[in-house]
Amino acid sequence: MGNIFIEHKIFKSLKSTINFSTFEDLGEFVIELAERIKKPVTYKNPIADATLPDGSRINIVYGRDISKRGSNFSIRKFSEVPLSIFEIVDFGTINYQMLAYLSLAISNGMNVFVAGESASGKTALLNAVTTFIPPLSKIITIEDTPNCRCPIKTGFGKWCSPAKQKRAGQ
Repeated sequence: MGNIFIEHKIFKSLKSTINFSTFEDLGEFVIELAERIKKPVTYKNPIADATLPDGSRINIVYGRDISKRGSNFSIRKFSEVPLSIFEIVDFGTINYQMLAYLSLAISNGMNVFVAGESASGKTALLNAVTTFIPPLSKIITIEDTPNCRCPIKTGFGKWCSPAKQKRAGQ
Protein backbone atom coordinates (compact mmCIF):
# COMPACT_ATOMS: atom_id res chain seq x y z
CA MET A 1 0.00 0.00 0.00
CA GLY A 2 2.61 2.56 0.94
CA ASN A 3 5.07 4.10 3.32
CA ILE A 4 4.55 6.89 5.81
CA PHE A 5 6.16 10.16 4.73
CA ILE A 6 7.53 12.84 7.03
CA GLU A 7 7.36 16.44 5.86
CA HIS A 8 10.25 18.50 7.19
CA LYS A 9 10.62 22.27 6.95
CA ILE A 10 14.17 22.00 5.59
CA PHE A 11 14.51 18.46 4.20
CA LYS A 12 11.01 18.43 2.62
CA SER A 13 9.40 15.00 2.04
CA LEU A 14 11.20 12.07 3.69
CA LYS A 15 10.11 8.47 3.13
CA SER A 16 10.08 6.42 6.35
CA THR A 17 10.58 2.68 6.71
CA ILE A 18 7.11 2.33 8.28
CA ASN A 19 4.36 1.16 5.95
CA PHE A 20 0.85 -0.23 5.86
CA SER A 21 0.39 -3.29 3.66
CA THR A 22 -3.41 -3.02 3.21
CA PHE A 23 -6.16 -0.40 3.34
CA GLU A 24 -7.74 -2.43 6.15
CA ASP A 25 -4.56 -2.22 8.27
CA LEU A 26 -4.46 1.55 7.80
CA GLY A 27 -8.19 1.83 8.58
CA GLU A 28 -7.76 -0.12 11.81
CA PHE A 29 -4.79 2.03 12.77
CA VAL A 30 -6.62 5.34 12.28
CA ILE A 31 -9.62 4.04 14.27
CA GLU A 32 -7.30 3.08 17.14
CA LEU A 33 -5.43 6.39 16.86
CA ALA A 34 -8.70 8.35 16.97
CA GLU A 35 -9.91 6.41 20.00
CA ARG A 36 -6.64 7.16 21.82
CA ILE A 37 -7.20 10.89 21.41
CA LYS A 38 -10.86 10.49 22.44
CA LYS A 39 -12.13 11.63 19.01
CA PRO A 40 -13.50 8.40 17.49
CA VAL A 41 -14.03 8.24 13.73
CA THR A 42 -16.80 6.32 11.98
CA TYR A 43 -18.34 6.22 8.52
CA LYS A 44 -20.89 8.74 9.80
CA ASN A 45 -18.23 11.05 11.34
CA PRO A 46 -15.05 10.30 9.33
CA ILE A 47 -12.90 13.31 10.27
CA ALA A 48 -11.20 14.12 13.57
CA ASP A 49 -8.97 17.04 14.54
CA ALA A 50 -7.26 17.35 17.90
CA THR A 51 -4.24 18.61 19.81
CA LEU A 52 -1.87 16.00 21.22
CA PRO A 53 -0.40 16.35 24.74
CA ASP A 54 2.86 17.80 23.32
CA GLY A 55 0.93 20.51 21.43
CA SER A 56 1.16 18.84 18.02
CA ARG A 57 -1.95 18.87 15.83
CA ILE A 58 -3.46 15.67 14.45
CA ASN A 59 -5.94 15.29 11.60
CA ILE A 60 -7.51 11.90 10.88
CA VAL A 61 -9.65 10.95 7.87
CA TYR A 62 -11.34 7.54 7.91
CA GLY A 63 -12.51 5.55 4.91
CA ARG A 64 -12.64 5.83 1.15
CA ASP A 65 -15.99 7.63 1.08
CA ILE A 66 -14.39 10.91 2.09
CA SER A 67 -10.87 10.41 0.65
CA LYS A 68 -10.20 8.77 -2.72
CA ARG A 69 -6.92 7.35 -1.43
CA GLY A 70 -8.54 5.95 1.70
CA SER A 71 -7.92 6.56 5.37
CA ASN A 72 -5.06 8.90 6.24
CA PHE A 73 -3.66 10.95 9.08
CA SER A 74 -1.26 13.82 9.58
CA ILE A 75 0.54 14.98 12.69
CA ARG A 76 1.93 18.51 12.62
CA LYS A 77 4.45 19.59 15.21
CA PHE A 78 4.85 23.33 15.57
CA SER A 79 8.13 25.02 16.29
CA GLU A 80 8.54 26.55 19.74
CA VAL A 81 9.34 29.83 18.00
CA PRO A 82 6.64 30.83 15.50
CA LEU A 83 7.70 31.75 11.97
CA SER A 84 8.37 35.42 11.37
CA ILE A 85 6.33 37.35 8.84
CA PHE A 86 9.43 37.48 6.60
CA GLU A 87 9.76 33.68 6.68
CA ILE A 88 6.08 33.48 5.65
CA VAL A 89 6.95 35.71 2.65
CA ASP A 90 10.06 33.63 1.87
CA PHE A 91 7.92 30.45 1.83
CA GLY A 92 5.63 32.09 -0.74
CA THR A 93 2.53 32.11 1.47
CA ILE A 94 2.05 35.83 0.86
CA ASN A 95 3.95 38.53 -1.00
CA TYR A 96 5.17 41.94 0.21
CA GLN A 97 2.07 43.73 -1.11
CA MET A 98 -0.19 41.41 0.89
CA LEU A 99 2.08 41.89 3.89
CA ALA A 100 1.78 45.68 3.62
CA TYR A 101 -2.01 45.44 3.32
CA LEU A 102 -2.31 43.17 6.37
CA SER A 103 0.02 45.43 8.35
CA LEU A 104 -2.09 48.52 7.59
CA ALA A 105 -5.39 46.75 8.18
CA ILE A 106 -4.42 45.18 11.51
CA SER A 107 -2.54 48.16 12.92
CA ASN A 108 -5.60 50.33 12.14
CA GLY A 109 -7.99 48.09 14.07
CA MET A 110 -9.59 46.22 11.19
CA ASN A 111 -10.67 42.61 11.63
CA VAL A 112 -8.96 39.79 9.77
CA PHE A 113 -10.56 36.47 8.92
CA VAL A 114 -8.24 33.59 7.91
CA ALA A 115 -9.69 30.37 6.52
CA GLY A 116 -8.28 27.35 4.73
CA GLU A 117 -7.85 23.60 4.58
CA SER A 118 -6.08 21.56 7.26
CA ALA A 119 -2.32 22.12 7.22
CA SER A 120 -2.60 25.04 4.78
CA GLY A 121 -0.66 27.47 7.00
CA LYS A 122 -3.48 29.36 8.75
CA THR A 123 -1.89 29.13 12.20
CA ALA A 124 1.58 30.04 10.91
CA LEU A 125 0.18 33.12 9.14
CA LEU A 126 -1.89 34.20 12.15
CA ASN A 127 1.02 33.78 14.53
CA ALA A 128 3.21 35.86 12.23
CA VAL A 129 0.75 38.73 11.68
CA THR A 130 0.05 39.11 15.40
CA THR A 131 3.18 41.28 15.46
CA PHE A 132 1.06 43.99 13.76
CA ILE A 133 -1.53 44.07 16.56
CA PRO A 134 -1.28 47.16 18.77
CA PRO A 135 -0.22 46.21 22.34
CA LEU A 136 -3.48 47.09 24.15
CA SER A 137 -5.78 45.36 21.67
CA LYS A 138 -8.41 42.84 22.65
CA ILE A 139 -7.73 39.58 20.83
CA ILE A 140 -10.33 36.86 20.27
CA THR A 141 -9.63 33.67 18.35
CA ILE A 142 -12.25 31.11 17.41
CA GLU A 143 -10.52 27.78 16.94
CA ASP A 144 -11.48 24.14 17.38
CA THR A 145 -8.25 23.74 19.31
CA PRO A 146 -6.15 26.68 20.55
CA ASN A 147 -2.95 27.13 18.53
CA CYS A 148 -2.42 30.85 18.03
CA ARG A 149 0.52 32.17 20.03
CA CYS A 150 0.19 35.88 20.36
CA PRO A 151 3.39 37.66 21.44
CA ILE A 152 1.33 40.39 23.13
CA LYS A 153 0.61 39.55 26.78
CA THR A 154 -2.15 42.01 27.60
CA GLY A 155 -4.51 39.79 29.51
CA PHE A 156 -7.23 40.55 26.96
CA GLY A 157 -6.70 37.45 24.83
CA LYS A 158 -9.66 35.10 24.62
CA TRP A 159 -10.10 31.66 23.11
CA CYS A 160 -13.55 30.65 21.97
CA SER A 161 -14.53 27.10 21.11
CA PRO A 162 -17.13 27.03 18.34
CA ALA A 163 -20.39 25.39 19.32
CA LYS A 164 -20.82 21.95 17.87
CA GLN A 165 -23.65 21.87 15.39
CA LYS A 166 -26.27 19.26 16.10
CA ARG A 167 -27.08 17.07 13.17
CA ALA A 168 -30.55 15.83 12.40
CA GLY A 169 -31.39 12.79 14.51
CA GLN A 170 -28.82 13.45 17.23
